[in-house]
Amino acid sequence: MAAFILVVDDDVTLCQVIVEYLESKGYKATWTADAWQTVIHAEALKPLLIIADIRLPAFGSGVDAYRSFRKSRYIKDVPVIFITGLNAQEAGPLVPTDDPKVRLLFKPLDMGQLEKAIGELIGEKEPPQEKAR
Repeated sequence: MAAFILVVDDDVTLCQVIVEYLESKGYKATWTADAWQTVIHAEALKPLLIIADIRLPAFGSGVDAYRSFRKSRYIKDVPVIFITGLNAQEAGPLVPTDDPKVRLLFKPLDMGQLEKAIGELIGEKEPPQEKAR
């Protein structure tokens, strides 16, 4: 079974691009567009990793969703990559940088940086499909 990643952003096009990229690397992936759906999906699907925009409509922000994750017994240890269009000064105070299972990436998103952050957080050095062969 391929590793599962949940992508969260209100930009549908960006979500589709990220999901396609992840699938090309051998991951299973899906996306949601708001923080409330993120918590519901994450609880149900128990992903290996969550990629979330800091700013989301409905039920607060990506950071609010992260706080909910950390209180859940099922997904409290899931790594999170925050993505944002904010600059470093705006985003820095919002992201829990003291959590070793958190990374922050800036838009426009560089897929090489995304792949590096995924590797740092879940330890995948090669695509999961190739490992299973």
